[in-house]
Amino acid sequence: MIPDFDYQVIDLTIYEDYQIKGMVYLRVAALIMKYYFREDLNHKLPEILSLLSDLIQQKTTIDFLEVVLEYIVTNKNIDEESMVDNIEKAFHKKGDDFMISLTEKWMNKGKKSGKVEILYYLFEERFGKVPQKMKKQITQVDDKRLEDLTRSFLSFKSINDYYLWWDKH
Repeated sequence: MIPDFDYQVIDLTIYEDYQIKGMVYLRVAALIMKYYFREDLNHKLPEILSLLSDLIQQKTTIDFLEVVLEYIVTNKNIDEESMVDNIEKAFHKKGDDFMISLTEKWMNKGKKSGKVEILYYLFEERFGKVPQKMKKQITQVDDKRLEDLTRSFLSFKSINDYYLWWDKH
């Protein structure tokens, strides 16, 4: 038996925002997809994200919002500063402490991701292809250990020095 699936491609740009209905998560996702390639994404983000404001204390909403933020920052027209401004506008007066911690967590995650990528690049430039096991280990370390590894990298003469370092730490 071979599955035979049909799929629908829907051009969301032909619909007005009020015509996009359904569960809040679905509406947010659809509206972000609608505006993602448009110049006015940055302008529309506070309005779109504010749809989540009544649900912001729920764990599923927090997880969803983290995924949405990860997706949005892949847009070259959105930088960290404008993203933080949009989050503040969207959730103004709704869980301010929560939003500050989410924003900090999100920004720190981006910084760590950047540090990890730079470290991969350094290893590849110096020793060639980075083994998958090593990439997985580096991705999972905490910030302190990542900092220690980056400093120690300067003294590594071979990829084996990394494994010796890993065993000690």
